[in-house]
Amino acid sequence: MDLADVIGLINTNRGNGQKKNLDRMMQLMAELNHPEQTLSCIHVAGTNGKGSICAYMSQILQEAGYRVGVFTSPHLERINERIQINGQQILTNDLIRLTEMVQPIVAQLEAARGETFYSFEIFTAIALLYFQQQQPDIVILETGVGGQIDATNVITKPLVSIVGSIGHDHMHVLGTDLTAIAQHKAGIIKSNCPAVIYPVQEKIRSIFATVSNELDAPLTQLDTGQVNIKASTFGQQVFDYKAWSDLTIQLSGIHQVYNAMVAIEAVQVLKRQSYTISVEAMYSGLSKAHWSGRLEQLSDRPFVLVDGAHNEEGVTMLKQSLIQIAPDTKWTLFVGMMADRNYMMISEQMMDIATQCFVLSPDSERGFDPTVVAKRLTNSGLSTTVIPDIQAIKQYIETEAADDEHIVIFGSLYLVGDILSLYKNSL
Repeated sequence: MDLADVIGLINTNRGNGQKKNLDRMMQLMAELNHPEQTLSCIHVAGTNGKGSICAYMSQILQEAGYRVGVFTSPHLERINERIQINGQQILTNDLIRLTEMVQPIVAQLEAARGETFYSFEIFTAIALLYFQQQQPDIVILETGVGGQIDATNVITKPLVSIVGSIGHDHMHVLGTDLTAIAQHKAGIIKSNCPAVIYPVQEKIRSIFATVSNELDAPLTQLDTGQVNIKASTFGQQVFDYKAWSDLTIQLSGIHQVYNAMVAIEAVQVLKRQSYTISVEAMYSGLSKAHWSGRLEQLSDRPFVLVDGAHNEEGVTMLKQSLIQIAPDTKWTLFVGMMADRNYMMISEQMMDIATQCFVLSPDSERGFDPTVVAKRLTNSGLSTTVIPDIQAIKQYIETEAADDEHIVIFGSLYLVGDILSLYKNSL
């Protein structure tokens, strides 16, 4: 087996169409002697912002002297990104070795059960095995889809369960109603285990309150009224939250302030469990935290940003951030999305800040048809042109864009990863 085999295993649409539940994953954990039971975990769910919250938590805990494992998905450039300890990606040899260990057990279970494991279930098992072997002080686990029946939800006693923003995504699994989606996310809240919730609408707050009350889980629900943003420029935001003054983060957008608030509250939960985290470590961790592909700058003249926004709430947040970064500025859009996305949100959300739009299909079999999208967006009033690939984006930036032009590339993490790789390889 080599890395290509591992990537092939993870990228295959295994299990599609069959029922999602935790039965397969629980049986796999039993066959692997329950690696998840040996770990001290922070569990993170949410529609948007999970990765940023993980980044804040990881950096704060590292600043406090802890060794921190992080499992996130998807990756941008290398599959190894998904499993890290203190910012160091899993070595390819370890990834291959663990896949070789897990794959035969999966094959036996599949034959016995008469059903196929999802790729994410397999990769989650690999991550948990790796962390069991490496024994970091704390492991931060990000859910894949939802929470209640997500493969990561084999964790039974998290140090803290964190739920980020709630929005419309993966609706074929989670439902179309925000309350149904929130119910899935609330599935990571466990009996007598504390939970921290990102600021959400009142009807959503009641769902988390009900679930936490039923499980005797101490609950912290955040309120945007408790924060005062004192300065917000691209690359730096300064804010006060409760008793903490002049907190600084480098991630842009008001939603990143809220994500930082979530991390602060989760830190307080850990401190009550006898983890030693100084105020200095919290401030330092927040200021150092970085999450690639989120309003990341590629060029200064022209000013080019790349962002992972790929659903309606994400695009709304992106628009708010762009207005915050450059008020009264029109943007050139480059967009590539999956076929199951509501691509009309591009014109609905971005029309009033866009001069033109270019669309392409991400390098994925699930990408949208750019010809159809361009026609519909143009008919809606947003002038849209089809381009063949990411090389065309780079060519436009280098040869056609004006020096004072503002450009944003978004729509899919596949697209973001490919763009970042293209730019790094050309340096």
